[in-house]
Amino acid sequence: MKKYISKLSVVLIYFLLIAWIAGFKIELLLDIRGILAVLCGMVLFSMPVIITERNRNTVLEAFSKNAVTVGYLATFLFLFSRLNNSKGYDNLLTDIALNCRPLLYGLICWIFLKPDNKEKEEQHEAEAKTENDALLDKDDEKSEEMSAEQRYYLFRAKGLTQREAEVARLACNSLSNREIAEQLYISETTVKKHMSHIFEKLGIASREELGNVLDSEKA
Repeated sequence: MKKYISKLSVVLIYFLLIAWIAGFKIELLLDIRGILAVLCGMVLFSMPVIITERNRNTVLEAFSKNAVTVGYLATFLFLFSRLNNSKGYDNLLTDIALNCRPLLYGLICWIFLKPDNKEKEEQHEAEAKTENDALLDKDDEKSEEMSAEQRYYLFRAKGLTQREAEVARLACNSLSNREIAEQLYISETTVKKHMSHIFEKLGIASREELGNVLDSEKA
């Protein structure tokens, strides 16, 4: 908030200074119609970004860019309207100057809303961190898949059949007989039989010892 207040203060001081040097009335720069035209256009042009983006800096950057575009468009339309009304050429130069005020408002909005380079860097760093986290998550998933595959082949090396190795691998993940049966599309009774054969072949008496068998193999 302090950053925006400081920007606004700088702009106001600058305009007061120019008004004093040039000797014109600063209130002539105020035009409610032009301000509303720029603000409404800025919001409408930025609507796609507002709907799709949740990042504040991205939305503000869209506002600042569209403010300049809207300023040019509104100025053109105001000038075009002035040249086609019934006034003719009376006070034409004055009216042209006054109708350029929307462009001024657009530039002010651009100065006021444009994100700083530091904010952009922080945003890029945050996006890069998110991408890196996503890659790390994928790597973790891949590692888990590989470790599961390693378990399977270790159990196969211990003399278990293909189905017994699959059951033993899932049992190491703390799955119940019912959950193992659902994953392998077999009955719970068949899982119990496989577990009995696994215990007998590995010389163990409980599921907890399955992990110990793998640990001793790695060691």
